[in-house]
Amino acid sequence: MADKKVAITCEGFKIRKQVGNGVETAGPITDVPGLQEIELELEQGNEPVYADGVKKLALFSGITGATLTANLMELTKEERNELLGVPNEKGIEMYKSDLVPPYVSATWKYRCNDGSYIYYGLTRGNFNIPGTSASTMEDSPEQQDQIEMEGSFMQREEDKLVFARIHSADPEFDEQAFYDAIHGTVTTVPDGGGSTEEPVA
Repeated sequence: MADKKVAITCEGFKIRKQVGNGVETAGPITDVPGLQEIELELEQGNEPVYADGVKKLALFSGITGATLTANLMELTKEERNELLGVPNEKGIEMYKSDLVPPYVSATWKYRCNDGSYIYYGLTRGNFNIPGTSASTMEDSPEQQDQIEMEGSFMQREEDKLVFARIHSADPEFDEQAFYDAIHGTVTTVPDGGGSTEEPVA
């Protein structure tokens, strides 16, 4: 029953670097731990058309994009390199004026009170470089230096897909098929040739 199920936590944040912005080959799917809060806001157009003093039509222009805001406990230098394109030089994160964050796909899931999950995914976008703030902790348990990232996502050119969701209780649910649909599939090339990305259907 729909009124018996509620989402109680968010987890399982994964990203995959995609082709574009100087990236020629898609990377591996990377787990990004420490997800504390996540919010998805869709961008869509719905313009009314008036005639004879009343609304006659509603012109829906479709989902044109999405904004994803994620709060994380921390990001390692390796995660910042993969997610934000920040280079490392002798362990130092180098934020340069010509830094361009790579395109990534992103997935996460909500765990429900009945033990099931609702999976979400965005196909193509990039995140802004997060700022930072902290203060001396006294009696407050509030976390310091929490990472808040905002990403702008768009449709994938091949199939115009912006985002997708599925509930794990759905009879057709297949976790790997969901990740393939969002991140793209990867197959191993015979004779030690490494791996290659298959185009998304």
